[in-house]
Order: sequence, then structure tokens, then C-alpha cells
Amino acid sequence: MPVALGPGDQGRGEMKPRVLITRVLPEPALEVVRQACEVQLDPLDQQLTPAALRQAVVDKHGVLCLITDRIDAPVLDAAAVLKVVSNVAVGYDNIDVAAATHRGVLVTNTPGVVTESTADPPGPSSVVSRVVLLKGIATFAPGSGASGH
Repeated sequence: MPVALGPGDQGRGEMKPRVLITRVLPEPALEVVRQACEVQLDPLDQQLTPAALRQAVVDKHGVLCLITDRIDAPVLDAAAVLKVVSNVAVGYDNIDVAAATHRGVLVTNTPGVVTESTADPPGPSSVVSRVVLLKGIATFAPGSGASGH
């Protein structure tokens, strides 16, 4: 979904929302996200250091992270155009929700994501949960007409 980008993106015209996915997800979920968003993903599937995470979020409209990724005030400060942080976890203890709320950033999680067996391939509910959250990123991206606050 093309969006008119905000003031931090002047001169770039319309384009897909930019999303950072901190770790590799099942291919069906990645494909849906790639259709709706411009995705940054490390194919080596390595956890980002705090400094690398701050650098990676600079121009992102959305972040899809895991419980191991600390999304704190310094990360949020680095993310000038961030609108949504989606956590692939039951909780969100790794996210400074107060700091995100203060900046107008929507925080979501995926209750039930751990109820599927880890020995089985990713089931439909985990893939769908991730896709729904990523569509939320596109919805709350600048120019979508929606507001996260």
C-alpha cells in the first residue's frame, strides 16, 4: 500500500511503509509483508546489538520484533518516523510502552503465539497473527489517514 510520507521523509514522494523485522519469520508471513511494505531483514537471523537496532530504526515506520529485542527510549528516539512496534510475544516487557506512547507509537503483541508447538512448523494462527500486526504497520504509516493515538 503506497503512502504519502511524513515530514521526515520529504523529497521521497509516495512509497511503501518501511519495516524492520528483527529476526527471520516463516516465509508465508514474510511474503505478505513484502507485498505491503519495504522490508529490512537480516537473512543471517542474528540478534541486533543495541547500537545496530538504533541505526536500523532511523527511517522505519514499523518494527516487528521479538521478546529478545529491547525497544527502549534510545531506540524510539532514533526512530523519527516510527508509528508501530509489533512484538511477536505474549507480553511486551521488552518495550518501553510509556516512552512509545509519549511519542505516539502504537505497541502491539501476539497473545497466543506460544500456544503452538515449537516442534511443529509454524501454524496458521502464528502466521496470521504476524501478518495482521504488519498490516497494522501499514495502516498507521504516514498518509494512511489513520492515527495511532
